[in-house]
Amino acid sequence: MAVRAQAAPDHKMGWVQARRCHGEELHELAFVVKPKNLDKLEATVLDLTDPTSQNYRKWLSRVELRDLTRNEEGLSALKAVLSSHPDVQVLSEASSGELVRAHAPASTWERLLSTEFHVWQHAVSNVSAIRASEYFLPESLRAHVNGILGAADFESMPAVRGPQVEGLTARQLVLMPRSPRPSDTTPSAR
Repeated sequence: MAVRAQAAPDHKMGWVQARRCHGEELHELAFVVKPKNLDKLEATVLDLTDPTSQNYRKWLSRVELRDLTRNEEGLSALKAVLSSHPDVQVLSEASSGELVRAHAPASTWERLLSTEFHVWQHAVSNVSAIRASEYFLPESLRAHVNGILGAADFESMPAVRGPQVEGLTARQLVLMPRSPRPSDTTPSAR
């Protein structure tokens, strides 16, 4: 039995459903694997940040953190499910194992996630993206996957370019050195 894992927010920030996917469109998803030992990680963080602890500020290395939280069982379960679908190609796996990127035709993701994918169009920028309104994790993945990026999430999608001022983005404006104000260049009156 599949359980609803995520639904798209009611307010999709300007995204409008344009049409149902034909099925052959390649779409990339990123599966977020549940880390193991979160209770141990929390206890370690509390110990390392307690000024009275003998371990105060003795931070874990990346390797120690990876070894503590890497979920081999979850990764194996996810890879087994993905490999059972011949159209799925795993693109990459994060070194710490928390994220697995894969692409497949939309029709394959629809079967795996018991959903329908649609092409969504942004009303202002005319950018399009493939997303589902909701998806359902198969029972075999519920204990191992926290979520799937690129399935029903609209929040992080770049829809519109930043505000423009004479060809500059807001970020460029913030990073520009400011012009001196008159008070910066005139001697102060005493």
